[in-house]
Amino acid sequence: MRRYSTLLVTVVVSFGMVIASACTSDPKPATSNSPTAGGASPTATSPANTSTVASTQGRELTAGVLAALSIIDAAGYHAMDTTMNSGTRKIDPQWLGKVRNGQTAVASVTWPAELSKQAKAFTDAADKLAATIESDNAAAAAPAAKANHDAWHDLTKAGWALLAKNAGIKAAAGHGEATPTATGTAIPAGR
Repeated sequence: MRRYSTLLVTVVVSFGMVIASACTSDPKPATSNSPTAGGASPTATSPANTSTVASTQGRELTAGVLAALSIIDAAGYHAMDTTMNSGTRKIDPQWLGKVRNGQTAVASVTWPAELSKQAKAFTDAADKLAATIESDNAAAAAPAAKANHDAWHDLTKAGWALLAKNAGIKAAAGHGEATPTATGTAIPAGR
């Protein structure tokens, strides 16, 4: 199963890299009337290129954040916390790969300033949880699973909200919040 987790991380990160690569290529080729015709290229701070550079950096950032959030959303941190804190306290050996892959995905991204605190808290919590799983210490894994679950929620809620804001759409309600419907009734969040 660890092989499949590694494969999933590889596929998602590769997908993110393809998105970043596609987003960074200039969609409009240089023409004889453009500032880049004839091999001359404007500097990153020239007025003709400032918005393009900002747009490219934003797309690269979005691709990295999107890839990391997708990986950690699929890892199952809620189930780990529930299992470890419901009295069962049985460590699943597959969790170590999922926790380390999520930690690696988050640590591999250059996070925007408004998410860096949550990303650091997540990687720290994931490191502590992985250590308890490696040592097969169920008693220590219970609070570590809770801390990792909370850090995951903090990062994903803020991350998806930022992506939604940057895309110009309304963010979905997070964990523990209700999502209003068109008829005014509320659907409880189901994470």
